[in-house]
Amino acid sequence: MKFLLGFIFVASAFAQGNYIDATGTVVTRQKEYITVVNSASGALTVGEAVCLDLTADDGISVDFCASSGFKPLCVITDTSCAVGKRCLCQTKGFFENLVLDVTQGNAVAGGAAFAHTDGSTYGDTTDENKHPIGVFLDAASASGTIQAYIQL
Repeated sequence: MKFLLGFIFVASAFAQGNYIDATGTVVTRQKEYITVVNSASGALTVGEAVCLDLTADDGISVDFCASSGFKPLCVITDTSCAVGKRCLCQTKGFFENLVLDVTQGNAVAGGAAFAHTDGSTYGDTTDENKHPIGVFLDAASASGTIQAYIQL
């Protein structure tokens, strides 16, 4: 019986998922990452959405999406990723600093986020054929960064 209780305690201590800590703050742990290689013409920065590089055809090289509405692979999490270097890219979970460009469309809280050809994201309610990268958690009508839940 002691073994069973000990096992349950250990299993719950290492449980995956979101939880609320002692101060009432939500702690997010469900995030997924992949490693990619920057094949863009310049450095990639945190919060930029990227697609597979269709000219490299190696399954690891990324560049800005060739066309708005293409399905992105991930969102860059490194502060700066130089050309030809490996960098960390998030595919799922809460993202604090998604780059937003409202010239393409304002962000609506709970609305879909789409990738633009310059790595920024935008909100769009007019074209349902595009592939959303996630959901905006805030509303914004000014360009900058925004919180979102991404699922790619």
